[in-house]
Amino acid sequence: MHTAASSQLACRTLIAATALASALFATEAVAQPESCYESGKSGSCAEVETTSGGETLSEGVLDVDVWGSAGWFWVSEKAMPSFGLFVGDLFGLQLSVSPIWTTDDDRAADDDFLGAKFGIFAMVRPYTQERIDLRVGIGTDIYYLGGINKDIGEAAFAMTADVTGWVTETLGLYAGVRGYPFATTGLELGTDRNGDGGLPLLFETGIRFR
Repeated sequence: MHTAASSQLACRTLIAATALASALFATEAVAQPESCYESGKSGSCAEVETTSGGETLSEGVLDVDVWGSAGWFWVSEKAMPSFGLFVGDLFGLQLSVSPIWTTDDDRAADDDFLGAKFGIFAMVRPYTQERIDLRVGIGTDIYYLGGINKDIGEAAFAMTADVTGWVTETLGLYAGVRGYPFATTGLELGTDRNGDGGLPLLFETGIRFR
């Protein structure tokens, strides 16, 4: 069993690492506006005309996308809807929240609500077209499991990837996977109720709008 102090230290370390990565990505995006690219109405560069000495100049201005999402994590004996917000362009920040319920009828507690997962990720879009967006990122998932014990808080470093197919200019369908290289010891990701271990992966599908 881990102590509350070690869990808090691990949580703070992972959050700080994610915040640093997000800041570095944001700095890179601002420092290199020439990296703007075409992707329909998303992730493009607007042209701003200025006049200097009687001459008309053009400057590339980085356009910021805002995406919302509603999805579902496919977890055995759990109900985990997911709600997310992405702000950025080639580089960006993804925030998410996922309430967690158990679907195990054998659980002794009267309340099926276990807690929630809060995510913060630094994302990059290595491939984007008018109808397809591929994203990869690194970040932290914080699990607050107050439905089990009010003192339980766990953290996990995560790597994520997802692909979105835009059905219209504003509405898309996505599928993603999230992997956990390491986490605080009490989380036991990939372990079922019988103690059998598996791959620490979460698969997610849903809709995305912009």
